[in-house]
Amino acid sequence: MAKKKTAAAAAEELDTTQLRNALDAAGVTFPRGYRLQALRALYREHIEGKPSPAVDINADDYINETEARAVLEKLGVQIPADITKDELLRLYRDNLTSEE
Repeated sequence: MAKKKTAAAAAEELDTTQLRNALDAAGVTFPRGYRLQALRALYREHIEGKPSPAVDINADDYINETEARAVLEKLGVQIPADITKDELLRLYRDNLTSEE
């Protein structure tokens, strides 16, 4: 009996193009500037059934970890000390979509 792949395992097997195609096919909106790790996190969220914000963002709007942390601090969002980059970017994305 074959084991069911976890969302994380499934995401790790896909490259950037495959992830973009899978997310597009699923109707998930994401910034075109997202890099591989951010795409994998978004894909895992989609597979796990977690809601993702439908935000139309241009590739120029890609933000790195340092910039995301600075924006969250300005917004007064508490950032856990042991947060991963993927979690930080998700926190950033979620807080920006809740502000609109």
